[in-house]
Amino acid sequence: MRIDSVMKYFLFASLCVALAGCGPHMDRLDEELVEGKETVAIERGKVEMVRMELVMSAGEVSLKGGASKLLEGTLFYNIPSMKPVVRYEDTGFRGHLLIDQSGDSSIHIGKNIRNKWELAADNNIPLDLILRMGAGESRLILGEMTLRRVEVNVGAGKMTMDLRGDPQKDYDVEVHGGVGEATIHLPTDIGVSVNARGGLGEIKTSGDLRKDGPSYVNSAYGKSGVTVRVDVQGGIGQINLHCD
Repeated sequence: MRIDSVMKYFLFASLCVALAGCGPHMDRLDEELVEGKETVAIERGKVEMVRMELVMSAGEVSLKGGASKLLEGTLFYNIPSMKPVVRYEDTGFRGHLLIDQSGDSSIHIGKNIRNKWELAADNNIPLDLILRMGAGESRLILGEMTLRRVEVNVGAGKMTMDLRGDPQKDYDVEVHGGVGEATIHLPTDIGVSVNARGGLGEIKTSGDLRKDGPSYVNSAYGKSGVTVRVDVQGGIGQINLHCD
């Protein structure tokens, strides 16, 4: 086995052990698994922009546009102490929306943990979106939203982000992944510039993307009135960029 392959395997195994905590034999769950469900329905009010933070230790998050309210959807969970906290602060001009389920999921290893958020946001409110996940799967369909900035941090798991749409203003996207796979669908009619670094993984591209120095750009880059700038960095895993 080649030395670089050995190093990749060693680092992957080390990260998986660290993310798993102390292992199944250290299971300390002393709560019943009870199916819980919270309905989210938050009015926008008079704010002109919103910072939306989604924080989850482990589970599944899906977010799309098209909601009639600032945010609506359902939060499923089955461990009472990991019930997400929902808080919205309206300062008059800028709102701050937080959904936080950042408890220590490692103490529940070996149990059938269920954390699943199914959310939809208003397309028309200018949005700073921040997602922080320890482990799990996220599906973010964001292209029709009015984005100002997007930041995604995932420790381990799979992320799919769809930016295809017709934005009216430039915006920036940052993606930081640990162990897993990140797939990003990019618009074709809007200028796109992607700075991607794969760490110990690999970067795969398809469609209308070409290398331009350290970045990948599409044919509309430098020609359209709007530019989407993406910075994506993976640890161990694969980065997929699709512009088609």
